[in-house]
Amino acid sequence: MNAPKGKVRMNSNRLRRIREAALFAALLAIIVVPFLVFEETMLSWVAALRDGGYAAAAVALAFVGLLVADILAPVPSSLVGVALGATFGSVGGTLLVWLGLTGGTLIGYAAGRRLGRPLVRASVGGRDLAGLDRLVARHGLWALAFLRAVPVMAEASVILAGAGAMRFGAFLAVMALSNLGVALVYAQIGAFGVEAGSMGLAMAGAMALPALAWLIQKAAGHARGAAGGPAGGAG
Repeated sequence: MNAPKGKVRMNSNRLRRIREAALFAALLAIIVVPFLVFEETMLSWVAALRDGGYAAAAVALAFVGLLVADILAPVPSSLVGVALGATFGSVGGTLLVWLGLTGGTLIGYAAGRRLGRPLVRASVGGRDLAGLDRLVARHGLWALAFLRAVPVMAEASVILAGAGAMRFGAFLAVMALSNLGVALVYAQIGAFGVEAGSMGLAMAGAMALPALAWLIQKAAGHARGAAGGPAGGAG
């Protein structure tokens, strides 16, 4: 006797969630373990950069550039943000992370205006684009603010705002404030890691915010699906 379609779908969704969790755990280990193994070396690099004058300025410029590029390229923005906090402290790191994130949102908005929805679809796929459409249509700028810390969806939502010609002034105000909150968290984590003498702790903290936001977004999508509507995901 064939299994009911609902049960097959439920088992498929459960297996997909298990694969996603396993992939995330593996990525977390790949990122954090090297920082634990080479912790002393990395702490000495941070100390050298803090006193390095032009070298520190070059690192700041390069890392801000990476955050800007994250809108269209697979850059681990949380790790870059924490590294900036570790190197330049909570205040300097917050400012640099905010500049990078805000620069990226401006580029993403402009790219969305010029290239439209095909660029969003290329970023997240058709299924997740449908979920993102519903989320933004229902909650507008609040959705963009929440998704600031969700991997992939953060960038896709910004591009979608541009593709939908969202009012630029309101978009910029919300993004500036949201980016400031994210920047403050990442910079504080990095600065705390250096003060505690643990880069592994800092890198684990760097993964915590996007992981939590991703899990909340996935849970909200599954809840909507269970209530009768299709669920969107972070991909």
